[in-house]
Amino acid sequence: MHNAYIPQLKLDISNTTASPGMIGQVQTTSPMKSTFHTAQDGSKGPSFKDVVVNNLQGLNNTLHKPDELLHQAITTGNVDPHQVMIANAKAELTINIAAQTATKVVQAYDRIVQIQV
Repeated sequence: MHNAYIPQLKLDISNTTASPGMIGQVQTTSPMKSTFHTAQDGSKGPSFKDVVVNNLQGLNNTLHKPDELLHQAITTGNVDPHQVMIANAKAELTINIAAQTATKVVQAYDRIVQIQV
């Protein structure tokens, strides 16, 4: 088995806008953010706690976005129905990825526990 280093990229798409003429293009209204802290050994990188907390907050925000947009659409009528559907699709995709990730973490933990020393 070939163990190659695969860099991980976190892309924040929460402020993404799209129009019908933008085939294959994505515009973001905010730049990607990366926060790095110096670890105790002097290396640069985010702490595990920060990564987990930031990802869970992003997950929570993504899951609540469709409800907020639907509430605004019902009460004010100023929300495009397409935006509600897009937010709903993003939330569904996010929860599927989170569930798959949790399954993989549990499987990895089970494999580690089975290792005999």
